[in-house]
Amino acid sequence: AKDEFGEVPANVKTAPVTKLVTELFQLVGELSTKPAVAAEAPAKKVELPADYLRLTTRFKVLVVDDNYDNRVLAGHLLGADHDLMVVDGYGAAMQALDGQMFDAVLTDSQLPLDFYHRSLSDRAIKTTEVLQHQGQWIAFRATLRGANAAVVTDANHHQDWQSAVLDDFREPMEMNGHRLMFINNMGKRWDLALATLMLMK
Repeated sequence: AKDEFGEVPANVKTAPVTKLVTELFQLVGELSTKPAVAAEAPAKKVELPADYLRLTTRFKVLVVDDNYDNRVLAGHLLGADHDLMVVDGYGAAMQALDGQMFDAVLTDSQLPLDFYHRSLSDRAIKTTEVLQHQGQWIAFRATLRGANAAVVTDANHHQDWQSAVLDDFREPMEMNGHRLMFINNMGKRWDLALATLMLMK
């Protein structure tokens, strides 16, 4: 048998190159119309800490963190005892707060910039720092929506300026009739953060 390039062994099936190229472009076209899904690496194995704090009161809790392992940890520490929703960024947090009522919102401090604010140009997105201190704005919005809120950071206050500033704001404060806290001394112990936010006097 012969193809466009000459003799082909009898055990080899052939197809015209033009047909193969056409099929390839069709496949590429189909792929380009499907939304890209970011693959997340498997989370590290999580073991509950020896001093894990289980609250007797069940709360509806929103946790916001762009780190996958921190989100998985929230599920382990809070998922069994509370009505938990976990999201990964500012836009998702805003949508959750506009759509549901929560008792408590626990949010990371630094989050990647996203396209939630459609007024921002592509250039502004690209030229702005990757990490923004958006947690405080999520917390402020949470108090407007009837929730107590805490910004919870594991940034080292010896190495991160904002974490160092939060040393001055550890005491609970009130905003819009709800409790607002900044927590920088317990890592991502979501169980302790929730207890501090909801029960500390």
